[in-house]
Amino acid sequence: MTQLDIMTAIRRKAEGLDRAESGAGDFVPLMRKVAHRIATEQGSVCSDDLRRYAAEHGIAPSHPNGWGAVFRAGAGFRLIGRRKSTWPSAHRREVKVWAV
Repeated sequence: MTQLDIMTAIRRKAEGLDRAESGAGDFVPLMRKVAHRIATEQGSVCSDDLRRYAAEHGIAPSHPNGWGAVFRAGAGFRLIGRRKSTWPSAHRREVKVWAV
């Protein structure tokens, strides 16, 4: 397997997020609104908070990469830290914590 140069990798990541966001319908805009509300109320938000909200309201992305598009650059979030996920399927992997 050939390793990509950094600029190609960055471009491909952006293209993938563009596809995930454009193919997600109302999912990404809705989850961004929810994320902004949670971050404003709690001081921060992470993907666990959104997954919990989505599960409670019967919402799911059309593709798993839809989750990654929620916090992408230009969405109004800034990275403030990381923590271990409490979402069962995440297997305690590290997730980013965001503020608005």
